[in-house]
Amino acid sequence: MSLSYDQFTSLNALNMRGRFSNSDVSAFRKKLLWPGRLIVMSGYQASAASLGMGSQSQTLPHVPLMVPFDPPITALTLGSNVSNSPTSCALVSDGRLYTWGSIYIGRAGSADPTRYFYPIAVDSATDWAAVASGTNHILALKTDGTLFAAGLNTSGQLGTGNTTTSASAFLQIGSSTWNKIAVSVNTSAAIRSDGTLHTWGEALLGRLGNGTASGNVLSPTQVGSINTWADIDGGAGHFVGRLTSGAIYAWGQNGDGRTGQGTTTGNTTAPAQIGSSTDNAKIKAGQDNGDGTTWVQKTSGALWGCGYGTFSMLNGVATTSTLTLTSSATDWTDFCPTSQGCLAAKGTELYHCGAAADAAKTADGVFSKIATFPAPFKMASGPGFWMVWY
Repeated sequence: MSLSYDQFTSLNALNMRGRFSNSDVSAFRKKLLWPGRLIVMSGYQASAASLGMGSQSQTLPHVPLMVPFDPPITALTLGSNVSNSPTSCALVSDGRLYTWGSIYIGRAGSADPTRYFYPIAVDSATDWAAVASGTNHILALKTDGTLFAAGLNTSGQLGTGNTTTSASAFLQIGSSTWNKIAVSVNTSAAIRSDGTLHTWGEALLGRLGNGTASGNVLSPTQVGSINTWADIDGGAGHFVGRLTSGAIYAWGQNGDGRTGQGTTTGNTTAPAQIGSSTDNAKIKAGQDNGDGTTWVQKTSGALWGCGYGTFSMLNGVATTSTLTLTSSATDWTDFCPTSQGCLAAKGTELYHCGAAADAAKTADGVFSKIATFPAPFKMASGPGFWMVWY
């Protein structure tokens, strides 16, 4: 079943009047998206706070929800803490940064703890340019490339030079300028404006990429000598990066082959190239806490992946430690790994493949169309929920 925007609107109006029984709602739960002017969200496992409902309650409604934004969202990132209200962050077109979610200190980047349960601007600044939200901390960039961090700092993940300065408001980290940022569990990574890769925080499972799997690094520290890093993304236990040449690398947790090194044992403690091809256009790391994936879109438009594929999102392969073709279609306009699957877009059409237990609730093993929107859209995923905005 694929629902049109008009059908969404009709179902929205009926349900707001209480005319759906619980059984009716449950029947639609597998396919229904809730439309909003600017953002739609769906989930089966997330807390109310992480969905921006304005409440700390952990009780979710049977259908997805809408949170309006004005002006429009330009970027969205969702945290990776499945058990304790991950923080959601949104950049809007006038350069403001909004956060909502966790009740833990600093996780929403605001000094006012009463404002964690609905979207709120972290300050009055209008020069925020990028944001990345992890298990318990946030990184953000200003338009001038300066780096800021907020949240817990138990492993030095804020980059302040210690493990004691947890921050309930954003702190500037050093004076360098940066191009890209990413986060994983208690770990941060960024590409500096000179093209070098820097990491800091917890080294567990090799997440720092510095050749070790223990200890902490308390401030941004260069990894290796490569100075042509172009992009980076962080999953729940690993990172994936791309060079200007198109070559891709991964490091960190690898129990399910997510770093693409041909093995599902051990961890990858330093950036290691995935294959030898350089026709890689986009990279994304799956955020699921236990079962990780790495996804790649080729310059042809086709989608490839490696890691945990038991729910058939990796073209029927239970677990693959090398990149595997997941969709040969070449007209995908965007893609987004979910907890146990992947969302993908073709213009205004939304598709999903993966576990029946995943937020989109579709059949396993194939990308199936689940919705059509009135305009092209973007997607973001957290642990057990995902969001779409346009």
